[in-house]
Amino acid sequence: MGQQQELYDPYTPEYFSVGKDAPAWLKLIVDNPRGVNFFEMEKKFSEWLEKDPDARRKTPEKKPAVNFYRRWQKAYRPFVNGNGEIVLPTKKDYFDRLDKQNQRSNQLMAKNQRGLTLLGTNSTLATTNKWRNIGPYTTDYNSQYEGYRESYDSHANVFRIDVSKTDPNILYSGAETGAVFKTTDKGKNWTACASSYNFGANITAIRIDPKDPNTVWVGSTSGLFVSKDGGNTFNRIKEITTTVNSIRVSDDSKIITVATGEQHNFNASRPNTRVDGFFISENGGTSFRRVMSGIFYDHELKPKNSKVVYLYGRKGTNWHSKLYISYDGGKSFTKEVEVAPSARPGRLAVSDAPGGENYLYALVNVENKAYYYGQPHILQSKDSGLTWTDKTTITSNRNEYNNTFCPSIDGKQGGQGYYDMMIGVSGNNPEHVIYGICSAYRSLNGGAGGYKDITIGGYCSGNFKIHADMQDIAIAGDEVWIANDGGIKYSPNFFKNENGKITGENRVKGIYASDYYGFGQGWNEDVMAGGRWHNGDAVMMKSYGEGKAVYVGGVEQATGYVMLSNPKKVYFSDAGMFIMPDRIDGNVTSPPFISVFNKQPYETLKSNGFFGTDPRYAQRILYHPKERSGGPTMQIWETPDEGQTFNLLFDAKDQISNVEFARSNPNVIYACGWFFVYKSVDNGKTWEELKIPDEYGGPIPIIAVDPKDENKIWLAQPFKSGGVICSTDGGKTWKNVLENNSTMKNIAFRWMVLAGDEHNGVYLGTENGSYVYYKDDTMTEWIDYSNGLPPAARLTRLVPFFKEGKLRAATNHGIWEIPLYRNKFKPIAQPLATNISKAQLANANMTVQFESYSIVNQDNVQWEWSFNPKPYSIDNPKARNPKVVFKYNGEYDVTLKVTTPQGTDSKTIKKMIVVNNGVLGTNETQEASNPKKITVYPTLLNQGEELRVKLGEPREKAQFKIYNANGTLVKTVEIETNASKEITVPTHGLPKGVYLFQYSTYSYIQRGKLVIK
Repeated sequence: MGQQQELYDPYTPEYFSVGKDAPAWLKLIVDNPRGVNFFEMEKKFSEWLEKDPDARRKTPEKKPAVNFYRRWQKAYRPFVNGNGEIVLPTKKDYFDRLDKQNQRSNQLMAKNQRGLTLLGTNSTLATTNKWRNIGPYTTDYNSQYEGYRESYDSHANVFRIDVSKTDPNILYSGAETGAVFKTTDKGKNWTACASSYNFGANITAIRIDPKDPNTVWVGSTSGLFVSKDGGNTFNRIKEITTTVNSIRVSDDSKIITVATGEQHNFNASRPNTRVDGFFISENGGTSFRRVMSGIFYDHELKPKNSKVVYLYGRKGTNWHSKLYISYDGGKSFTKEVEVAPSARPGRLAVSDAPGGENYLYALVNVENKAYYYGQPHILQSKDSGLTWTDKTTITSNRNEYNNTFCPSIDGKQGGQGYYDMMIGVSGNNPEHVIYGICSAYRSLNGGAGGYKDITIGGYCSGNFKIHADMQDIAIAGDEVWIANDGGIKYSPNFFKNENGKITGENRVKGIYASDYYGFGQGWNEDVMAGGRWHNGDAVMMKSYGEGKAVYVGGVEQATGYVMLSNPKKVYFSDAGMFIMPDRIDGNVTSPPFISVFNKQPYETLKSNGFFGTDPRYAQRILYHPKERSGGPTMQIWETPDEGQTFNLLFDAKDQISNVEFARSNPNVIYACGWFFVYKSVDNGKTWEELKIPDEYGGPIPIIAVDPKDENKIWLAQPFKSGGVICSTDGGKTWKNVLENNSTMKNIAFRWMVLAGDEHNGVYLGTENGSYVYYKDDTMTEWIDYSNGLPPAARLTRLVPFFKEGKLRAATNHGIWEIPLYRNKFKPIAQPLATNISKAQLANANMTVQFESYSIVNQDNVQWEWSFNPKPYSIDNPKARNPKVVFKYNGEYDVTLKVTTPQGTDSKTIKKMIVVNNGVLGTNETQEASNPKKITVYPTLLNQGEELRVKLGEPREKAQFKIYNANGTLVKTVEIETNASKEITVPTHGLPKGVYLFQYSTYSYIQRGKLVIK
């Protein structure tokens, strides 16, 4: 029997002590991260949040446990099957796919290949379409109460950073989400390095060659990579297939050393001895060999003598970490030093300062069951690591100011362990050190000091504002770049307090790696709204400038909606509803948070958090809300007033992923559950269960409805490869659309965009990675429409922006766009009323705001609105969004005709507006042959002149009423059945002006206008 192949495991387990305040089931993850059932853990996590409001709010006390779970969740989510089992590929298969992917990316970059390749062939299509990133490149701040602030450090999680020793203008940085960036102006502007290259997942290490800034080494959870051309192209080092924690290059660039370790069998104290350990290359990186097995968190080279290597971690199967010292460049380690008793993870730092070559610092967490991640300590050695002085002050009262670490998370829980840990020493003074866990600290006394004085920012932010959760640091002299969950903070003077103030600035422009968890796209205006992991809710608008985002609140929710009622109105479940200004520094307005959507939508990454808006009335929204505790209600609710009041429509007792109205017949509504599609044909009054075929049922499918045919629906089951099915009979029968495609039937899909154009174009987006495929009626095969998308990115949303003929993708690498495959197409008209939720007007005199909800590229478009019967007023029937006052009683058909060079489409919604509380009706155009028709004359009268009414046949009991222009009834004449054929109506006492009349019988109504001059 052959040896079992090693599996690729994306998760790096952490030292985590499950204490009395943490749920016991977390220990199941600690003990066996990939052996638990993912869905069961999700259920337990949701139940915990329901019961513990502090966990829901992620207070400092509960943040370590919440984020520990979410990092586990994030790593394994792409590898979960329909039963909740975590199914990992072999390392061979994983790296074979990665290498093929990157080989293709490098070829595309090298050849500047343009076009799309048909799946399974080498032919190309005549197109130059390519995805491009549109930001966010920067994030500002704006709120109704605090106003506008330029440059706000809630942007993107930058995991690693390094500065060139030969040119401090050059730095490289790496994002948590797997993107690498470069700057040549000290971080003022960044550009992506090989954006289409897949480094696997998190960037966990970066090192620039000390002699050549064009050579940069990058480590990730998928191994080691190198670029020799300034980051344009990369190659994978195949000897290293584990998580890289640190990289160092000798002074002469000949020796490259790498510390690695995943600790997947952590509880058993048995690291993966086949792959984890310390590696060395003695030929400039051509080949590597492992020198020592173990889990190693960091290593440093002694300044001015790179033959001395300091290595920190767990050798072999040791439970605790120690310092190992090599005097031959890392070929062998002859010294073993205990930095601190029972030390666990940690980071090291040396100093390039004059006289600082023997200094070595360590920031470590020491095992302590009272702390989730161990007790933090900062230690200093002045004799090249042989002896150590603990500079940490810890008292019985952690709030006392002389304690070293901020009491909220760092001093209480050990921060978040190795996940948030950085340390660096000044290049001018070896006693000056900056270190950080969740907060950042600057000591001018070898690491010592009380947190009130030495804290730069984070959770203890009295001295300076810096985003919490420190990741890495780069130092050149006293210039400092701190990488953290919010971006990069720069200081020219080591963040020293000078003249009573710490100075620093954000330097993130061009780092587009915001991790979008939710996303909404505007329809008639280019507005984008999304919740981001680590960095809260952001809004982008075309008028703000490309790539500019503004933070409006929130934390880490899968949220973000652009409302149809107002193209600049956005909603976030964790921040509220806002009307955004045209200018980024304008005034944001919002209703009170508690007055909007107090029944919040149920939102989860990719699979929930969708509004189904009635395509006729923008105020009416159907959706799946959450319980107050956070769990799903498993019901379909309606809000008729955009989040003010709520009505239960259907208790599905099923996880509802999304709700979709049929544009072609909005009385037809579909809702997608796990095992049934729920269908209403009477505008939501009653619902029918349509069984999803067994092989496509299960967790979180999503449905899409053809814009031109309410019976044609598509469904994607993301936990089944090739799980895309289509029904042309309203969900009675289904057909798999990928079963004959040898490539795509092996890919899991989540996203579907039905273009609705004359060629019936369909876009499919993948569940894992970021791949998009396209097909329409003119094609026999699907095409890969992914050119330019970063393959390592996660597709959070795939949405159209028809106004400009674009397809947008929100990802964990920011937002990307590409022209629609056919970006000029025949329009599909759709009239929409934005300030009502139904046909019946509450006030006949109200102004109804109409808007086009048409599928149309608005380049060279013409609009034409018409109403039958005619309303009282319409400000501009040729506008996209006219304002109309109806005033008269009646049932109004609304027609919108949309014309572009590609064609014309017209849509009429019968009885879209109903007025029965107005002063008069408008049904003036009765047939001339109707025998009941009356004749009123003269309609232009002098004051006091009699009005004559010639009655029709047969004569019936009737009323003749006159209203003034304000709608006030001024005269009523009762007409009996035996009245003469012509009657007179006196107008004595009526002033000059315009009047309206209404003649009504039981079976007939006639209306008109007269003028008294």
